[in-house]
Amino acid sequence: MSLTYRPEIDGLRALAVLPVILFHAGLNWFSGGFVGVDVFFVISGYLIGYIILEKQAAGTFSLLEFYENRARRILPALFIVILSCIPMAWFWADAAQWESFSDSLSWVSFFGSNHFFWGQSGYFAESAELKPLLHTWSLAVEEQYYLIFPLIVLGVFRFGFRRLSALLIVLTILSLTFCLWFAARDPDGSFFFAPARVWELLIGALCAIVHIRQTEKSVTGTAANLLALLGVAMVVGSIFAFDPATPFPSLWTLVPVIGTALIILFATSDTWIAKALAVQPMVAIGLISYSAYLWHQPLFAFARMRTIEDPEPSVMMGLAALSLVLAAITWRFIEQPFRRRKGTGLVRPGRTWLPKQSQIFSMAIAGLLSFAGLGQLQAAQFVYPSRLDGRSHLAEHLAEIDKGRLDGVRMGKCDFFPTIGWQGKWECAAGQGADAHLQPIGIAIVGDSHANDKAMMLRMIGLSPYSFASSGCPITPKFENARWNIDNEAQVKLLLDACFDLMEFGKAEIAANNDIKEIWLSNRFSDDALTDEALTAALEYWSIPGKKLVFFSHTPEFPRLRRKLRRLENHQEWPSYKPDLRLYRLSTRPRIRRLLKQYGASLIDVKSLICGEQVCDYKTSDRELLFTDGAHMSPIGARIAGEKLLTLTGCGTLSPEISKHNKARGACAE
Repeated sequence: MSLTYRPEIDGLRALAVLPVILFHAGLNWFSGGFVGVDVFFVISGYLIGYIILEKQAAGTFSLLEFYENRARRILPALFIVILSCIPMAWFWADAAQWESFSDSLSWVSFFGSNHFFWGQSGYFAESAELKPLLHTWSLAVEEQYYLIFPLIVLGVFRFGFRRLSALLIVLTILSLTFCLWFAARDPDGSFFFAPARVWELLIGALCAIVHIRQTEKSVTGTAANLLALLGVAMVVGSIFAFDPATPFPSLWTLVPVIGTALIILFATSDTWIAKALAVQPMVAIGLISYSAYLWHQPLFAFARMRTIEDPEPSVMMGLAALSLVLAAITWRFIEQPFRRRKGTGLVRPGRTWLPKQSQIFSMAIAGLLSFAGLGQLQAAQFVYPSRLDGRSHLAEHLAEIDKGRLDGVRMGKCDFFPTIGWQGKWECAAGQGADAHLQPIGIAIVGDSHANDKAMMLRMIGLSPYSFASSGCPITPKFENARWNIDNEAQVKLLLDACFDLMEFGKAEIAANNDIKEIWLSNRFSDDALTDEALTAALEYWSIPGKKLVFFSHTPEFPRLRRKLRRLENHQEWPSYKPDLRLYRLSTRPRIRRLLKQYGASLIDVKSLICGEQVCDYKTSDRELLFTDGAHMSPIGARIAGEKLLTLTGCGTLSPEISKHNKARGACAE
């Protein structure tokens, strides 16, 4: 069966590109919109595989012609979008963003951007939203695939379709198996790495073989309609049911991939689904889908760079609409003139730009080398926005604050990341080791990295506590409220076991040490983790005769603070913005206070330590940062909180050990 234009495939492209755009725009309803890229992979594998296989069967396939058509299809629109990105980065990117953009420019030019972004951050990381060329990772995967796939066809086709099909099935299984194996070890790597993704394109190629080998439709009528409908349900269901927390790629990826294959195989022109997909608006969006995919990410990224707060949803929707407008213009005036020589789909008649093969290859080589060279010149600062000269680089400032915090929490001695292997390294007794110059105090601090903030708070006012806290460790080790961004259950168990060992060690030390009079409990519980059961379990576990319990509320949080600070580098003023107090309020609600009272435990309100009377901010009036990220204190923030703690406690019963210290330094009125 020869390949003819299928408008329903363009409709399927629309079904793929719109959720991707809306997902990147931040619309929560389209939480799984990223699966649109997987739909594109299958479509590409089908259409390009069909063209190669059909021409090879007819004896007319040419590698040069194939790569010429790829250049005509991919490069002109890509070049226009890259050219448009350069001035926007020049005027709006900060120093770190300029460097990242420049490096990505070179990698995009050699279709290796998937490897570059793999090394930069995860696809779903907050920082990824500020990368204008992030989306080119999928183009890189496709082009890497198309360097190999035609050669496989040329080498194996002589042995017949049966052997070629068998080989492609084996390669599909091997790629999927590798994907699952690699994802368990490096989720970000498996997302970007071509060998972990080519199975999706190969499934498209296998669909092409099925159609080429068919002399007549094997499934028709109601069966075809139902199978095509199932395919749409699988794709649409993935778009709305998946989210960035869904392991991806994984076996879940089979849902949109198989759904796409079912649509391609069974949504033929006489089915309901094909007719629905082939309606004019869907076809129109499908025709411009490649350019729309190219335009949307730069528009969103530069809008986020330009604004301090996240752009309003209405702004992002406007930019999404603008990406479609720019796509239509690009399709009409750039894509079409370059593709008129040959192509599939709807190609308007008219003059062809660079009609000769030698011309298009010359343009491709010159363009790719020019962008690669420019990227290197920019990265080396031979080409550099003068507005960035002489600025205090925020990245260096944050690195200095980070180093101060690591010293303040005694990373590697009192705090461990990861907690596995803490045995033999713990050196966190009061007044010993790195704290030898500080005054010991009879307080033991237990919990996670937020507990270590409280230890740093005491150190910043000259006091040295005992600390049995480590990143991610729950104050109730048997109650699994620990939080790690890890999908590997075995690794999570190892971390929980290590935390449990540290807590058991701490509990024994506290019970045996008569100098310890007070136990401070501090954790960052997630939304639904601070239940009556969880807090009761913690209070029961740490109720040790002769030891006063003190529970700390959640710290006010400033979500995405790092990203917002990077935006502020280009602004003279650093405006305030309201903290997220949701977790703080949960930790200070009346039910929590009643439970604490039952166990004779005090509640220390962290908001009163870190915030002013009128406003709660992430900085002082002198632009000194109170936080290193959205929730952890900086050394300056810890010092201010510690000084306020001395005043708040006074000589009362909130924290007997702090009161004792206040009395010793003469801070209490007789």
